[in-house]
Amino acid sequence: MTDVTGGVAVVTGAGSGIGAAIASACARRQMRVVVADVDAAAASQTAQLLTEGGAWALPVQCDVADQSSVEALAHAVGEQAGPVRLLCNNAGVSIRQRVVAARTTDWAWTLGVNLWGVIHGLTAFLPGILDHGEPAHIVNTASMNGLFPSRLSAMYSASKYGVVGLTETLINELSGTTVRVSLLCPSAVRTRIHESERNREAAQRTAAGDGYRASARYVLSAPLDASYVGELTLEGVSANRHYIFTDPRIAPILQQRHEQILAAVAEVPRLLDLVGAPPPDGEHILN
Repeated sequence: MTDVTGGVAVVTGAGSGIGAAIASACARRQMRVVVADVDAAAASQTAQLLTEGGAWALPVQCDVADQSSVEALAHAVGEQAGPVRLLCNNAGVSIRQRVVAARTTDWAWTLGVNLWGVIHGLTAFLPGILDHGEPAHIVNTASMNGLFPSRLSAMYSASKYGVVGLTETLINELSGTTVRVSLLCPSAVRTRIHESERNREAAQRTAAGDGYRASARYVLSAPLDASYVGELTLEGVSANRHYIFTDPRIAPILQQRHEQILAAVAEVPRLLDLVGAPPPDGEHILN
């Protein structure tokens, strides 16, 4: 298990929603919590609630899509908090728009926060976490949409699939070190993510999705209160879980997706023969 009690936790997107819930769960474990958010007022509000409850909390304004801003966050943490024992790359945004209507600026903004935000967090903090050598944990927030897409989720799913691949690779890379890694894949949660563009320049905001009805529709549980996701996350950290989920109803959806993939793989020998390819021979080690 990873015992981070009493250490320093850095949580991005902690001004509201899942980030604020993770920050609160950290505070309940006597951690010193760095509350980072692009909305300075929201970060301060979360930090104030934590300090009123007796916790140590430091609010920091940070745009995770901006490398220099994340580097400034890391510097502030080093100066004012100390060695990081828990890093939660959690900040995320969503635009419900189909591909044909999405602008390049929409793609850049979504990927900038959701995927590059995680990359910037790792780049800024991981070397120091490895250097201090104490047991530590990294949580990257993806989504159920990082495992299967839903309606109007092209930009969001693309970014979250990236987070899934990055995190699963990181689990392999850090095997044998003192750093453990978890992938948080929430399903429906009561947050303000569908108001993500409140933190975007007015001129860049998009119109709502145009009502285009895609075929991918899934039955999930009712949205979960974010406070439970915070506790599930810290439980996952304590238990060194590689995957942290919030809704058991995704199991048949994942099974269906994997069965479709395996069925396609099973067709490969016949298709290779059809196109005249030589039978597979020898082995190639993927490392």
